[in-house]
Amino acid sequence: VRRSNDPKATLEAANNYYEQKDYLKAQALYELAISFYRGKKEAEDLYYNYAYTYYYLDQYTLSAYYFNNFTKTFYNSPRKEEMAFMSAYSNYRLSPSYKLDQQPSVTAIDQLQLFINTYPSSPRVDESNELIDEMREKLETKSFEQGNLYYKLNNYQSAMTSFENLIKDFPETKRQEQVR
Repeated sequence: VRRSNDPKATLEAANNYYEQKDYLKAQALYELAISFYRGKKEAEDLYYNYAYTYYYLDQYTLSAYYFNNFTKTFYNSPRKEEMAFMSAYSNYRLSPSYKLDQQPSVTAIDQLQLFINTYPSSPRVDESNELIDEMREKLETKSFEQGNLYYKLNNYQSAMTSFENLIKDFPETKRQEQVR
């Protein structure tokens, strides 16, 4: 199929692999088919499945990119809202443990907030808010543990600064009394 140079057979085989949940093979064939179907009616479905192959293969950085790219390419699509959410959700899936760098969490929060602002009546707004709360809790825990580490190392000035920043960044913290 790959060497046949027949776009219809390539797309058909890719869709069959996709339905069989063999996402790696489907992805390879979708990559070949994309250039043939650019600007045609089949392009939307093709690109939709192609983006999901990355998601199903746990390649969240690429899935976030392709979901976001779908929203820009097919801006009149009825799937645009779903793809915007999936882009943000892929970024959420990249969010690591609180002990690691939290830049992916910050990116996910920004993307989810953008989704909420763009689609305020979406049924996924509540889920998005819950995901944001979960990541903010992770950021708060990281900030608390950072201040606590300074305190344990007897670096009291740094601990005070860190805890003051925690209270400023997370005024609703449940650890308010402990932090003070």
